Amino acid sequence: MSEHPSDETIVGWLETGRPSRVERHLEGCAACLERVDALSDLDATVRSELATVTAPPDDLAPRTTDRVRLRLGAQEAVSTLVELFTLPWRTLDALVDEDALARRVVPSAAAGDDDAEDDRGAT
Repeated sequence: MSEHPSDETIVGWLETGRPSRVERHLEGCAACLERVDALSDLDATVRSELATVTAPPDDLAPRTTDRVRLRLGAQEAVSTLVELFTLPWRTLDALVDEDALARRVVPSAAAGDDDAEDDRGAT
């Protein structure tokens, strides 16, 4: 291929594939190879398209913040519910100290035992 392909031909070649005539021409023609590089500036095109496709939605921050607040509110509600359900047991635990009950001597039972011994000794 002695003449250089037009830009339209090169763009068509880039879009449809690699015709062997153009490929052979590009192997021996540095000027056309540079034109192909310029016309197929894939880096800029790909970066531009990727930036558009991967850009976060405009409302991402408010949606995320709302969901986090909703979740924290739900956790707080569950914690409050657990606190309310365990309140009777915690109250009972605070009022009745098991160690104190074990150390405590019931005065009437102790007095009754002494009286019983006295009655046996008197007879």
